[in-house]
Amino acid sequence: MTTATATRQSLAGCSPVAGAVTVLAPGPTARTELVVAADEPVLAGHYPDFPIFPGVCLIECARLSAFVTAAPGAGGELRLAAVESARFRNVALPGDRLVLDLNWAERPIGRRLTARITSGRGDVASVRLLFHLGEESVAAAESVVPEVLSGVPVPPDPRAVLPHRYPILLVDRVRAMVPGESMVAVKAVSSGEPWFARAPESTDLAYPQVLMVESWAQSAGVLANSGAALRAGHVMLFGGASDVGFFGRVRPGDVLEHRVRVERRFSDTVIFTGESLVDGVVRMRVGSMTMAFRPSSQLTAARSADRAAPTMGSTL
Repeated sequence: MTTATATRQSLAGCSPVAGAVTVLAPGPTARTELVVAADEPVLAGHYPDFPIFPGVCLIECARLSAFVTAAPGAGGELRLAAVESARFRNVALPGDRLVLDLNWAERPIGRRLTARITSGRGDVASVRLLFHLGEESVAAAESVVPEVLSGVPVPPDPRAVLPHRYPILLVDRVRAMVPGESMVAVKAVSSGEPWFARAPESTDLAYPQVLMVESWAQSAGVLANSGAALRAGHVMLFGGASDVGFFGRVRPGDVLEHRVRVERRFSDTVIFTGESLVDGVVRMRVGSMTMAFRPSSQLTAARSADRAAPTMGSTL
């Protein structure tokens, strides 16, 4: 990676992805790559029995690619405003060489980046991100959402439901839940987060937006199980998300309050909607997120035989 590319990638701020994105071809239809190293920090606690690169880290690879391929603009700082859509088709494993084919398009309110992500096993994901230029505004996020009432006397411990562990277990406590319908969970952001430890002293310690998505998704995973342990022999797959908007930054000392509601459930698939707040102000809205439960044997086959894994999704 060139010095100029490294400098531009550093402008992306704190990231859960430690590996460097390399530019293979510049321009409006650019190409980048990232090799998933076995020592990526998230892998230690992300499905410990199945070391798989999280779906949100695939989104993060697209975001990092933006900072090394975007043409300079006169509007100010490039910042992620929304995940317009993300669809996951396969898992990414340690050792995979991820190739991102990018397409930039100017939009009336910013720049849109479309990324197709592939590995040696074929399509992995497709991601569409919207970036704004200039100062951030929280004017669109001033509404306060009433808190859901508790329907469970003793809400479940996330550790008893989720397979995630440090450093990627991102739900501290379930505050309230109506099983099968809605919930409130919290995540306290600390300056001791491992994502901040790698940042230069001058870096603004804004919590990575993709980890806001991951934390919210894990909360949805607790709700999907309605307080029960993860069904034996199955894993939760992040099928996709759309219309995820970000409003302002989350910093150390903030407490994220995730509001999650079930929009639709059918067979082994659940669709959620909701938002995340800090001090009563919305910082993220989730238009739609899809989660599916699939046999873990599919992931075992993908890892051991190095062939196509589930036809849908990446793990949370």
